[in-house]
Amino acid sequence: MKLLDAELIGSAFKPEEFPKTDLPEFAFCGRSNVGKSSLLNTLVLRENLAHVSSKPGKTRQINFYKVAGKYIFVDMPGFGYANVSKDERLRWAELNYEYFKRRENLVLVALLVDSRLEPQKIDLAQVELFEELRRNYLIVFTKTDKISEDLLKKRIKEFEFLLQYCNFLIEFLPFSAVTKRGREELLALIRKFAEKKKCSNECTTEDGTKKKVARLALENSNFGCFPLLVFAFVTCFNFDFRLFQKSFAEWLGFDSKR
Repeated sequence: MKLLDAELIGSAFKPEEFPKTDLPEFAFCGRSNVGKSSLLNTLVLRENLAHVSSKPGKTRQINFYKVAGKYIFVDMPGFGYANVSKDERLRWAELNYEYFKRRENLVLVALLVDSRLEPQKIDLAQVELFEELRRNYLIVFTKTDKISEDLLKKRIKEFEFLLQYCNFLIEFLPFSAVTKRGREELLALIRKFAEKKKCSNECTTEDGTKKKVARLALENSNFGCFPLLVFAFVTCFNFDFRLFQKSFAEWLGFDSKR
């Protein structure tokens, strides 16, 4: 396992304080005390990148970490913690919402859920928010070292049933900060989505000329631009026809999962 360079580049208590960066961002959110800080520390193989506390509700701002010079990991305030004022909980919720809604560089959200618990209403509310905002997300089951494999399978099936019609759910990922289970799989997803973000923003032709093909495709979104759409999706996403098929179906307004 390779240690990743990481540094805190900013903290935001309000949207105006979000740092300016062109790197792809990966947000990590979940209920208070779900193991978010432990997960972040496990990803970079450092014990003190994000503060781990036995008391929930310690993260009261959005923290931005630059990782390996390539990505931004975003540590969101936990939700669902009762021992703070109603005004403070509302401020956290508004801050999180503004980030998810406005942040252009956000490419993937990891929603952490405690694998020991049945699906919680507050977690499902977050899923509904991501679907509404059309944000790609995955469900990360934390603390899997504390339950049996049979119970873990049961938990995953429960979520699969509840979220079977969701359009922006990427996958379910078991994780443990103790055993490092799921670390490599999560990092692989991060690399994959970072590359897709790079390609969708700017593709380079053989002569070195950079063209905003994805943007052009959207600006010319009618059936007459079909060749441009093919070029944009197929070129940018390395000839992944299944991804192109899904993206094109969504552009036409069809549900690609039906």
